[in-house]
Amino acid sequence: MSSLLYRAWRPYVRAFPIEPSNSVNFGQGTCDAIWGAVGDVVVAAMHGGHVETFTIGGDGLLEIKARRVNLTGTTSAGLVALYSDTSAAHARQ
Repeated sequence: MSSLLYRAWRPYVRAFPIEPSNSVNFGQGTCDAIWGAVGDVVVAAMHGGHVETFTIGGDGLLEIKARRVNLTGTTSAGLVALYSDTSAAHARQ
């Protein structure tokens, strides 16, 4: 993904495609947001392994810190993990 996605107060400077998995966390660490198609359901593993179900809203952006998107229950393909801090993402490449 070559273009940067911006919020009014925080730029997302790194983006990685998400492969939903019930056991494998993101290789780049905890993301700052997830981008996907409006209306899709995302089942995300949060800090401490807590799992929540979300529906992506009107702007396509789900501003949550997640470490994994579970395959079971997720209806979206083509999800993207967004990172606002390049140091964490670079350290895990």
